Amino acid sequence: MEEFSNNGGLLKELARERSIRRILRVLEAKRSRINDDLNQLVTHLGLLFPPHQRDRAAPRQSRDRKMLLEALDRLERDGFTDLLQQIVQDSEAQP
Repeated sequence: MEEFSNNGGLLKELARERSIRRILRVLEAKRSRINDDLNQLVTHLGLLFPPHQRDRAAPRQSRDRKMLLEALDRLERDGFTDLLQQIVQDSEAQP
């Protein structure tokens, strides 16, 4: 009798694990799409920056990122802001 109840517990645990893995796949796919969208947003935000006068001290891309980070600092702190800041900072690290 104990063997049957033990199998039932094992089946429940397997079903739980299968559900968790399904949720994980959905979350990973959603995260990937959101990251792609935010990367595209950061790229397109460059169109909003005013034309710069010649300043040889800092390249335009660096100034644009600084202005974007300053604008993000003024936003209410939430997950969106943190994620967008992380994407901007990651793009700075890339050549």
